[in-house]
Amino acid sequence: TVSKKLSLRAFTGLNWNNFDFDFGNGIGNGFETRFPRISPAFSEYLNSSEYLEYLRLRALNPNDPNNFPPNEPPLDPGRGTQFDLQAGFTYKPVDPLNISFDYTKSKLTRYDTDKAAFDANIVTLRSTYQFTRFIFARTRIDYNSLRSNVSGQMLLGWNPSPGTALYVGYNDNFNYNGFNPYTGQLEPRFERNNRTFFIRASYLFRKSF
Repeated sequence: TVSKKLSLRAFTGLNWNNFDFDFGNGIGNGFETRFPRISPAFSEYLNSSEYLEYLRLRALNPNDPNNFPPNEPPLDPGRGTQFDLQAGFTYKPVDPLNISFDYTKSKLTRYDTDKAAFDANIVTLRSTYQFTRFIFARTRIDYNSLRSNVSGQMLLGWNPSPGTALYVGYNDNFNYNGFNPYTGQLEPRFERNNRTFFIRASYLFRKSF
């Protein structure tokens, strides 16, 4: 804690002999994932004459129904080193307002190929303003580099008593140069996945029937 208004936090670590199970990582379609398989067996497959011939024919006629990629090799798990980092701060410029920022990084590099099985960066920004004892407003923005996804939420809440609450909110979800979560297709720009407006209420009955 730096002061009453600002506090900092951080953590870092290295883990040896973590497993990559050779599934690939990140949303995508076929080989167009953010982090495709990187095992030696799959690297040999991508450089095989059969696969290169498949690519050549696909370039000539992308719609050829008889041109199929050769069968992929079996999964080839391997060990690697995983690096983790977490850092963030909380800032409270005035009593009703609270702002927090968090950054998380996780990267696994295989020993046998020296390639990254995944490299994820997650950023979260949150703020809360307490108008009164019972009424508050909250905003949140999240970014995930593995999915190239940005999501946000705005929420207005009223909690007059324990068990009684009313929430009005809005959610939005975008991709930027990412893969559609429903089709797996690459979308080379900002694309909205969905947005939602919601109202939620709850009431606690304190009398037995």
